[in-house]
Amino acid sequence: MKTLKTLIFTSTLAGAAAFAQPVELKCPEGTELFNSENIVFYCVKPGERRIDTTPYVMLHKNGTPYAKGEFANSKREGRWEYFDEEGHLTGVTHFKDDKFDGKRTFYDAEGKVREEQNWQAGKREGEQKKLERGEWKLRKFKADRLVADK
Repeated sequence: MKTLKTLIFTSTLAGAAAFAQPVELKCPEGTELFNSENIVFYCVKPGERRIDTTPYVMLHKNGTPYAKGEFANSKREGRWEYFDEEGHLTGVTHFKDDKFDGKRTFYDAEGKVREEQNWQAGKREGEQKKLERGEWKLRKFKADRLVADK
């Protein structure tokens, strides 16, 4: 597996300033980095643009990462991370076959957990907790149906 690095430049909405943000993707052997309008980066077979099995990065307009993850057979797979425009982690979601599968965690501006969800094949399953007004609200789901609310 080879690592490709690229330096991207994006403009602010006013167009006056440009930011440089390095994006690093590990492209599988036999693929190359594809850059779509300096917003979406992924690895493709030479001459193709289709997302198949590849690392993937989507950017905010200021050039910082918005989402990082991987595709397998053109579907989101495994751990995906989401960020705000300042680069702080705002969430982590696990996918299987392009459906939520596993834990989804959301973070506040200080990096503390504000919500946790559990999913199985795209359906809420088990305990879910969300911080509301300083207290944890607990809910339990079975096959995406609410079975307990505390």
